Amino acid sequence: MAKTEQSGGKTLANGRKKFYVTTPIYYVNDKPHIGHAYTSTATDVLARWHRLLGDDTFLLTGTDENTLKLVEKAKKEGVEPREIADRYAERFEASAKVMEISYDRFIRTTDEAKHHPGAQEIWKRIESAGHIYKGTYEGLYCVDCEAYYTEKDLTDGKCPIHSTPPQKLKEENYFFKLSAFGDQVKEAIDSGKYEVVPETRRNEILSVIAGGLKDVSCSRPADKLTMGVPVPGDDTQRMYVWFEALTNYLNGIGFGWDEKRFARYWPADIHVIGKEISRFHAAIWPAMLLAAELPLPKKLYVHGFFTMEGEKMSKSKGNVVDPFELVEKHGVDPVRYYLLRALPYAEDGDFSERRFKEMYDSELANDLGNLASRVLTLVEKKCDGKVPEGKADPKLKEHVAQTHHELANLLDAPKFAEALERLNGLVSLANRFIEENKVYQQEGDDLNGSLYTLAQTLGHLALLYQPFIPGKAGELQQRLGLKPDGWDADSLLEWEKVPAGTKVAKGEPLFPK
Repeated sequence: MAKTEQSGGKTLANGRKKFYVTTPIYYVNDKPHIGHAYTSTATDVLARWHRLLGDDTFLLTGTDENTLKLVEKAKKEGVEPREIADRYAERFEASAKVMEISYDRFIRTTDEAKHHPGAQEIWKRIESAGHIYKGTYEGLYCVDCEAYYTEKDLTDGKCPIHSTPPQKLKEENYFFKLSAFGDQVKEAIDSGKYEVVPETRRNEILSVIAGGLKDVSCSRPADKLTMGVPVPGDDTQRMYVWFEALTNYLNGIGFGWDEKRFARYWPADIHVIGKEISRFHAAIWPAMLLAAELPLPKKLYVHGFFTMEGEKMSKSKGNVVDPFELVEKHGVDPVRYYLLRALPYAEDGDFSERRFKEMYDSELANDLGNLASRVLTLVEKKCDGKVPEGKADPKLKEHVAQTHHELANLLDAPKFAEALERLNGLVSLANRFIEENKVYQQEGDDLNGSLYTLAQTLGHLALLYQPFIPGKAGELQQRLGLKPDGWDADSLLEWEKVPAGTKVAKGEPLFPK
């Protein structure tokens, strides 16, 4: 496979390619749920994959805290907004650690040293270019979304996301001339300069742009948004949450405080988001960057939602799934695996305890876990625990190479469920190889060739599963004597992963039932 098919973005001075990937920053008005866990895990897979390829990789995640919803929640509890922000930001960072998200920076929008300067610099650039003006806004506002809506956007007079009636607002704000950038944003998306995937989301935003983009409010009165970023030159106004929040993607890598790091990683290679915030990222964000004369990100991946046993998750129904409880019950790797398998590309997915158990038993315990146990047991019993020297089976070797090629293309899409399906296909082929060749009955050169081939296949699987289930993949790597890092796009493709003579260890079942 050509190296360009697997590698990241621009080449740095040290010869490595960079790869910069982001989650959205999460609202801190409630505790994290599995939707957040999925987004972060999907993003983490991309980061781990590119680190495996040797790319200079940076994963940014964090929390969005300068919101009206948070201010209102603080009033109800009789505490300062910062107390609420600290409480939930800590919970979100803990959730990232529980899900083993390998983030390089956790940014908070209340960070006055690392977030505020960059947000204000973007404002200044856009304003100096003549794309910000003061006016009066009158319309409908959903506090839960932190977004303005028109009557046609509503469903039965309610927010289409939260099913709550919006507030009617009239206030003096600053406005961003979004209307001036419709053609440029459309051209960037049409040409693939700013690639929006899947196609359904691309078509949606192009339809919105075709209907005409309107100027949008980009500030709120300071007395309402008490914890926001001050508007440069006007302390009576605070930057509206989405306007300053989107700049986290710049600020998190140094914009406004470490220009060398910023130049190293920008533009972002991919933003991973849920579909409820696609308009902000697919229309407003590129327009802001164009207005500030900054390069556009390369790709926006918009994923679907999770339902619970076929029903929409909601606190009132009591069916919101807590990732902390899920991991405590099942372990982090099975949870990561299930979330990635259960949400198909371009579609919504359903969380089901029954389906979780079925998938765990069939794909993890019976397939991958069983393959590892069979191969390592055979090497232990028939070869004194050392990988024999033998001739590789050409068909299985070719399937391994093909899996690398297909996995790289699927993760570039990115299609996580399909990528795991392809890996599972290689596992099935290896298990079938054992049965069809009756390896457990072989002797001599036939046995040595089979076990050598299976050991290499298992070594490749241990590395290729690493972005998805890093804990269990790492455990398998240890049993095979594989190094966990130091790989690149070329060495990853090399056939021999577990040289003849390597001492391997069977260990306990990877996925006990």
